[in-house]
Amino acid sequence: MNTQQFIKENFSYSGGFLTYNDGDDNHFIGRFKYVGKASAMKFANFLRKNFMTAEYLDRLDNGEAPLEVLESKGYCSPQMASLAKRWGYAPTLENAQRALVDQTNEDLVRMGEKPTMTYEKYKEYLARSA
Repeated sequence: MNTQQFIKENFSYSGGFLTYNDGDDNHFIGRFKYVGKASAMKFANFLRKNFMTAEYLDRLDNGEAPLEVLESKGYCSPQMASLAKRWGYAPTLENAQRALVDQTNEDLVRMGEKPTMTYEKYKEYLARSA
C-alpha cells in the first residue's frame, strides 16, 4: 500500500461512493448516500490535507468509519457546519456538536418534554462510549 499523500486526480466519485486509486488498487474512501458530490469533494480535500494514504486506509481496515477518522482531526461535514451556523456558532466540529445539543433540547421542549442534555454531559457521554 502506498504511504504517500493523497493525489486529487486519483479520487473518483460515482453512485454515491468515493474511491481512490493509488496506482495498485482502487480503495473505498467513503459512501455519500444522502449528500451530493460537493460533500464528497469537501471530504476528499480535507483528507488530502490531513492524512497520508496508509494512515487513513489502515484506520478503515481497523474498523473505524470514514467520518470518524476525519473527525479525529477536526473535520466538520457541510451539514454539521450548516447546523452550527444556524445556531450562531462558527462552523467547527465542536460548535456543531453544541448546536446538535441545542437543537435536541429545543425539539424536546416543542414536544412538551424537559431537556436534560448539556454540552458537558454530551462530551462525557461520548467519552464513556468511546
